[in-house]
Amino acid sequence: MAGLKALAVAATASARACVALMSAVPPVSLVVACSAGAPVDANVVLQQLASRFGGRDGGRPELAQGGGLVAPVPEIVSAARALIESKLR
Repeated sequence: MAGLKALAVAATASARACVALMSAVPPVSLVVACSAGAPVDANVVLQQLASRFGGRDGGRPELAQGGGLVAPVPEIVSAARALIESKLR
C-alpha cells in the first residue's frame, strides 16, 4: 500500500490529474489521488468503489486509500475510470 500511495502522490504532484492505482490481484488494495486543481474528490471515488466491490475505505478529497475490494481487477479499473471521467466532463 505504501508503494501505491507514493506513486499516486508523485503522479499528482506537478500536474492537474486524478489517478487510481491498485494491486494486481483480489482482494484489491486501492489508492485514489487527485491534484489540488482536479474537480474530483478522491474520497468520494473510493467510497463509491468500496460500496460496489466491498472492502474498507477512508481518506481526504486529495488522497484516499482502501482495501479488500473483491472483483476482477479489470472490472474495478473500469469502474474507477468511469467515476473519475464522469467528474471531468
